[in-house]
Amino acid sequence: MSAFWTLLFGAFLATAGGFLQFQFSRCQERKSLKAALAAEIRAILSIVQRRDYIAGLERFIASIDARQNNLYQVRIGRDYDIVFRSNCDKIGLLPADLAERVVQFYYLISSITQDIRLLADANVSPELRFPWRLNTPEGNRIFHQEILNLSRQAITSGEALAMELARPARI
Repeated sequence: MSAFWTLLFGAFLATAGGFLQFQFSRCQERKSLKAALAAEIRAILSIVQRRDYIAGLERFIASIDARQNNLYQVRIGRDYDIVFRSNCDKIGLLPADLAERVVQFYYLISSITQDIRLLADANVSPELRFPWRLNTPEGNRIFHQEILNLSRQAITSGEALAMELARPARI
């Protein structure tokens, strides 16, 4: 009978050890993911601030009138979200509410960059202006104002998100 309890205790220790090792590994992976996402979000926000995108967009919107039919132009890197895209399969390591806000932030940023790329394309191909009424001062102003509103929302949520991602986990 003693051999049975010894065997059972040994099996329990092996299982518990494996479980603890798995949990420790997941905890380390979660910490690394949070740190990497926080760094990427802070980098995105830093570039937006350093290049003065918001003030530039505000000035541009104020200058839209019947005589000018220009479109706002800024450069945006292709790999601004490489950390997020490379780790989408690990987003489940984050608490559900935090994962949701991370995805929402990146979708806001993606929407803004798609709109800005559309503006660049519409500068080259004027026929692209018609579906979004970029060929009229009113349509142009509305489109650019929406980019500005989304940008402000992304900055606000990104700042809060970066702080939360950098915060140590509560146990």
